[in-house]
Amino acid sequence: MRKLVTLAALLLIAAAPLARAEDGSAGQVKEITQALADRTVAAAKVDDPGERRKMLQEAAGPAMDMQAIGKGVLDYAGARVPPGRKSDIMAQVVSYVGDKITDEIERIRPEKATVGDVEVKGNEAHVNMQLAGLQDSIDIRWLFRKTEAGWRIIDGAVSGTMLTMHFGEKLARYAHGVEQLEQYLRDQRKVSQTASRI
Repeated sequence: MRKLVTLAALLLIAAAPLARAEDGSAGQVKEITQALADRTVAAAKVDDPGERRKMLQEAAGPAMDMQAIGKGVLDYAGARVPPGRKSDIMAQVVSYVGDKITDEIERIRPEKATVGDVEVKGNEAHVNMQLAGLQDSIDIRWLFRKTEAGWRIIDGAVSGTMLTMHFGEKLARYAHGVEQLEQYLRDQRKVSQTASRI
């Protein structure tokens, strides 16, 4: 009996650092998500449309790994981009995704944000965030991954659909030709720029 108690005590001691590490990770993810939520709500209250869009995109910067999201979108779309063009196309995809997310936040004009509990499993974490405006709201389940730079958002689900899948499906129609893909991305950029001046 004494051996069992000793073994149980040793297991609890060994598990304690792991629990604290996961609690620390959950706390970090919660802090990043809360900061994203707070900055988004603050930016949405700015009256000038151009300044508001700029602030909304800057709010996402510290939390989101847009390169990982852009890569996920291109991969899902099945785009065959020549190595010499990858950097330019990736920049356009990242801009496209950022614009579309900003467009949706602009539509909602959130006045408050709620951040849920964090679930950590290994080097990934999930957390729910709701942005609520006067007439509508968005519920997002963010997917974080731990990187050398810390915890960063690499994807998110809205109504059960991952952002990389949603945007990847839209780009898939143009993914078979790089010129077609670039033209679509340029056209979408113009639409977002026009919207930001309204």
